[in-house]
Amino acid sequence: MKCADGVIAAQVGAAGLRSKCKRTTKRYHARSTCGRNPALHAAPCIQTSLLNRKIKCTIKSATKKDGVTATNACSVIYFSGGQETCPDATTSSSYLVHYTAQGYVAVCARAFETSTGSAQFPRHREAPRFDTLVRTITADPDVLAGWSGEYLLFSGVSHGASGPVVTMATQAFDDQPGWKGSAYTGGCFFDGTYDVAGLLDFGFTNQCKQASSVVPYERTYSRYCAWPATANGNLPATWPQPSSGATPDTAADTLTTVSVGDLAIRDWKLVECGSALSPCAQDVLPAASIQALCDRIAAAPGYTCDYASFPTSSHIACGIDASTIGSCSSWFEAELAGHGLH
Repeated sequence: MKCADGVIAAQVGAAGLRSKCKRTTKRYHARSTCGRNPALHAAPCIQTSLLNRKIKCTIKSATKKDGVTATNACSVIYFSGGQETCPDATTSSSYLVHYTAQGYVAVCARAFETSTGSAQFPRHREAPRFDTLVRTITADPDVLAGWSGEYLLFSGVSHGASGPVVTMATQAFDDQPGWKGSAYTGGCFFDGTYDVAGLLDFGFTNQCKQASSVVPYERTYSRYCAWPATANGNLPATWPQPSSGATPDTAADTLTTVSVGDLAIRDWKLVECGSALSPCAQDVLPAASIQALCDRIAAAPGYTCDYASFPTSSHIACGIDASTIGSCSSWFEAELAGHGLH
């Protein structure tokens, strides 16, 4: 702005610019690419709020000082939870804000439009939907305009940590180029469901009622079996036994015995939240299955998995509160450094 200040002041002194326009002119220059190092390839970055559609414009460098290396080498696809909502891109607690501040191109991915949709199908049957979603994002011109394509992080919470992982474990979609960064791909997920029988037992034993639970027993059971007409989601005495929900679909969605060799991603981090809090309202699934899957991945040749526990962060806050929001990005940066990539 120093060079612009001098020119503006001279124009005011020479009567070439009205004094009342001085502040506005300075603001225009501050929001432009004028006077910036041309090697940085500065360009306008336009963001639209997901909530109120307000438009925000900032000037960001597209390359590093060498004029070639893209500043946004990393992209994160963050799959939304079962509520199927995305955070406001301007809210401080938003994971979109967190990742963009770290230099990522960040995308919130919704597999369904509503929470009703996300409860209708066994997770492995959602695989084609997740495949279409991922390939659409990684081929999107707006994403590619800001992302070099090198490093890709998959993340998500709850349904967004379950459906994508089941997809990768049961299908070969993740072998496609559209599921990979050109140099490196990692997966870091919060509070996913990987043992259906364990989840059914958790909901039944803790009496996770329809009216007071984040993930009621009825929601879990109905994903795999028809909920009996005589059963009331708020009256545990009327509920069907968990064992009656055992089907080929529950077996397909259980990953604690999965063949790790079917996973294209080699480096993982799996996170549990809420295990020290009240069940149903704050803790919604057993942590043991998350650790069991992570241990299984870590034991396979050529694979790694870091397990993390945040027992006092509730399921709803998992991945967005102060304790957990940076867990995946810091892990991913460390993995890149460990591979000599970043």
